[in-house]
Amino acid sequence: MLSKKIPILAVFSDAGAFVYNRYGFFWNLSRLDSEMDNFRVLFESDFVLNHNIEQLLRKKEIPYSTLPRDPCFAKSIWLANQNLKCIIASPLTSNSVAKLTTGINDTLVLNLLSAGKKAGQMIGIFPTDRGFDSITSKLPVRKTKPVDSKDLDPKVCSYGALDLESSSNAEYLSEFCVGCRKCVEKYPEIFSVDEEIEIHIRSIDQVNTQKLSDEFRVFHSPEEISSFISAL
Repeated sequence: MLSKKIPILAVFSDAGAFVYNRYGFFWNLSRLDSEMDNFRVLFESDFVLNHNIEQLLRKKEIPYSTLPRDPCFAKSIWLANQNLKCIIASPLTSNSVAKLTTGINDTLVLNLLSAGKKAGQMIGIFPTDRGFDSITSKLPVRKTKPVDSKDLDPKVCSYGALDLESSSNAEYLSEFCVGCRKCVEKYPEIFSVDEEIEIHIRSIDQVNTQKLSDEFRVFHSPEEISSFISAL
């Protein structure tokens, strides 16, 4: 946890917002007791807001906005010139790391890192596949086995992640899941969360991460990121 309030602008690509939502990030934000007056959220587009994210942010009155849809608008250049003290990409997938080592900038995140670097800003990255032979990761909420719709309480999910009407088999719509875990609490034999899996890191991904350590600050744990930000 941060020891002091530092202005934070959290920028989400569409894919990143969906992943964070499934792991309960926005759900947990909406339930915090402390004020979030130092926190702002910026989304790549408004597409993800319709999947409960906007609802959760409004509950906590967290300011949010989306980047313009204009294809001619240099989104990453604009972001990199917003007087940001540092830019931290967390997490950064092995695919993005590989592209970054070769100068490919074909996504919002990669363009932001490239533009920020050119602007002389401090850049940090937290690679998903970093410096280890293997890491243990946890899965978000998921349905582990088929179940008849009539066997589930329709009120168990108030966010639309469970479709109990379109067919006899209950469908789990992960794009609407906010990670509240209520389905797991009520039906632990059907839904699971935090299931641990071991991920074996490819040598090429370790090499690519090492290449970037000469140009970017590479973090190896969330705690390391918190300590770094607190020291700014």
